[in-house]
Amino acid sequence: MHNREVERIIETAERICRLGEVVAGDDKEEKVLEIIRATAERSDFSLELKPVHVMSWREKFSSLEVWYDSHKLDIPCLALPYSPSGVVEAPLIFVGTGTEKDYEKAMVEDKIALVEWYKEELDDVKIQYLKACEHGAAAVVVYDAYEGGKLRRIVVTGVYDYRFTQALPPPVPIVSIAREDGLRLVDMLRKGIELKARLEVHTEVRHDAVGYNAIMRIGDGEEKVIVSAHHDHWLEGAVDNCLGLALLLWLMREKWHDLRRELWLVSFTAEESGAPNYAPWYWAYGSRMFLKDLKELIDEILVNINVDVVYGHRVGIDAAGPELVKAVERILGMRNLSHIVYYCEPMLHYYDSFSFLREGISTITLTGLPHFMSLYHTNQDKIGVVNYDMVRAYASVLKVLVKSFCSADADLCYEWLMKTLRAMALNMGHDKLLKRILSINHPSRYSLESLRRFRRRVNTQLIRLVCEGDYSSFDSEFKLCMVPLYLIVKDYRKLLRALRSLEMEAKDKALKILESIPPARTFPGEEVPYIAFNVKGIRDMIVKGRIHEAKEELKRVVDKAKGVIHSELQKLDEQMYIIIRETLSE
Repeated sequence: MHNREVERIIETAERICRLGEVVAGDDKEEKVLEIIRATAERSDFSLELKPVHVMSWREKFSSLEVWYDSHKLDIPCLALPYSPSGVVEAPLIFVGTGTEKDYEKAMVEDKIALVEWYKEELDDVKIQYLKACEHGAAAVVVYDAYEGGKLRRIVVTGVYDYRFTQALPPPVPIVSIAREDGLRLVDMLRKGIELKARLEVHTEVRHDAVGYNAIMRIGDGEEKVIVSAHHDHWLEGAVDNCLGLALLLWLMREKWHDLRRELWLVSFTAEESGAPNYAPWYWAYGSRMFLKDLKELIDEILVNINVDVVYGHRVGIDAAGPELVKAVERILGMRNLSHIVYYCEPMLHYYDSFSFLREGISTITLTGLPHFMSLYHTNQDKIGVVNYDMVRAYASVLKVLVKSFCSADADLCYEWLMKTLRAMALNMGHDKLLKRILSINHPSRYSLESLRRFRRRVNTQLIRLVCEGDYSSFDSEFKLCMVPLYLIVKDYRKLLRALRSLEMEAKDKALKILESIPPARTFPGEEVPYIAFNVKGIRDMIVKGRIHEAKEELKRVVDKAKGVIHSELQKLDEQMYIIIRETLSE
């Protein structure tokens, strides 16, 4: 790839960065669309701008003043979306990271809570904020988890859950400050210096705003390859995601010949925020609406290749579906690009890719997010962190994948989907389900159209995002699962191991095993509860030395789990029978 191509991609990203923060539905989004429109006019692509009704939040002004003795500190701050406006004067109280133990030592009612940003999961600032609100804080100031003068924006909402529908707005103002400023305030408070703060936040929320998905098309064919990025971004947003959009525009400037599949380049609005009425699943809204509008054509989409957070010298690949993962491995292996990629732990729910996955579409995101967290959504996500090697690597991988899928040289590896399903049935020890899957063990027996229908049904019905734990807990975790029932099977095996440990009087080992079993499970977005075994009562019995009672109760839970799994495996077998009958029976 020529240096001039790389330079041009970076120059395009820099031009978009200079617009500043772009929020879905605001005036600056129109300026981004002008750049897209101008590029489309000089290309062979057609352009359609599709309106999306969004909620548009923006910060107008924020300030934080802190007084001690006769001195005043003016501390730079940023309002967190969706902070309401407000002016609060009150004592400043440090509450650590805002755990329940922290609040046992600190009374924050009608005060301003100073919180250390939880580093293990930056998006858990929502939990920190809501806990402060529950304890009566009049406002919240959170200082960053990373050093270097970083100011950060991450959305907070008014409820703990992640429903797709409307919810209450956040009740009190919240701002972020740099770690260095936060630690200075903490040091003063620990020395017994009383601090009084004045926090002033002015924000604007428009419930009638309109953002736009930009859809660029070229070629024809029965199948479509959709390459996507998002154009809204917090602060300057060089990496997240001006570079992603710049790569789309670079692809638009390329010459595309002999396309056997239709190529769509789509730039989404409302990825960072924008879902109406303070919906807690506030992100990836533009892509959800895009696919809703596309319902009649969804069966024609072969694959989605998404670009979000172009960062690092190696390209992170976050893919859903073994049929796509193996296809990507083969394509990059044949082009000698395997050495510049790595495969991420699944985090697809962070990206627009998740909208495609919910519709059963095989999807991949090229991303450096796992290594970008220190700069994620901060004032230091600037064009200066971008380098040639980074852009060259992402552009090379992206172009090879797009050309391979669009030329029809590449297809999905359906045999790997079958192998994964077979391994899943084997791991769950269900002979009937295993025989059913073995009956379709040779994909070559079926037409591509049948296999694609089968793949989509498997993706929509068997791959699910699960939250393990309570939303209000820092220990909760999102997991993308091929057949969530396997999580229950693993719980059952843990319960058996814990019971054996108790019978061998290894109570510490039993406790450790039981602590790894989540007390609750939920399908986020839909907010439907899923199977879980809350064994906290059993753990309490063990701690108090009531071992016999704990064993008897654990036996009851084991029997219950066994019955639940038997019933759910029957349902899964029936589900697979219907999927196979309706998609592969020719």
